[in-house]
Amino acid sequence: MKNVLKAFGLIALVAIIGLSMAACDDDGGGGPPGSGPGSSNPGASNPGNTGSGGTFTLTSIPSEFIGKWAVLVGITGEGISSPAEGSADGNGKMVRILSESVSIPMWNNNRDAKKTKYSGNDRLNFDVYIYAKENDSRHIGFLRLPKEFGGKIQFVNGSATSSWDEGSYIPH
Repeated sequence: MKNVLKAFGLIALVAIIGLSMAACDDDGGGGPPGSGPGSSNPGASNPGNTGSGGTFTLTSIPSEFIGKWAVLVGITGEGISSPAEGSADGNGKMVRILSESVSIPMWNNNRDAKKTKYSGNDRLNFDVYIYAKENDSRHIGFLRLPKEFGGKIQFVNGSATSSWDEGSYIPH
């Protein structure tokens, strides 16, 4: 009888641990967010976000900007940030543009300093600042999104995609 109770106890413990691990929503490892398998921007210093929500994707980027660095600035939502505004992993790294599209992580900045993926359904506007080198102090220009004054980009479950052509590029 004692062996049967021990077996049921062990099975229950394994089930609890397994369900706890399955319920976790992280990037699958101890590294910076987006550095795990399936990263949308492999090889970048702070690659795009994996998992659900928390990503802005810019497409149709002109070839002259490939190899440059990007960050979102001036996000209108309260408590929302991108890597350089509050930092995805606490160190403020930018996202490298490796192709005609780039995915930039977006995070909620909670008052307890714990960052969680942005998952809102807000209409936001912001600028994508472009830098020649990582951690440059001066940008080479920025893309205002959207073009129209007062316009907003609709996020659904924390994600949105916009084309370069939907914005206005202003060189520095």
